[in-house]
Amino acid sequence: MANTTEIRTAEKRVVKEDGKAAAEMRSLILTAVLLAAGAVLKFFAGSIINIGGMKPNFIIAMYSLAILLIRPTLPRAASPSIQKISSKSSA
Repeated sequence: MANTTEIRTAEKRVVKEDGKAAAEMRSLILTAVLLAAGAVLKFFAGSIINIGGMKPNFIIAMYSLAILLIRPTLPRAASPSIQKISSKSSA
């Protein structure tokens, strides 16, 4: 029996982070948190704040704030609509 020594080298694995996917996730989380805050505010503060018979809709306000903070580009904002239209026309 001969003693043979094997030398194995391991290649370094690098995980690349996709910046676009991370930005999408941050935008989704920000929108979800703001909508949840708007729902809580509408439930609790909506009955307290009454100006001239009108109550503020905090959910719409938070959704508008999310759009202002995220500042989506036109192609990014239209991409879900375009995907729906193209899937209907191909079916």
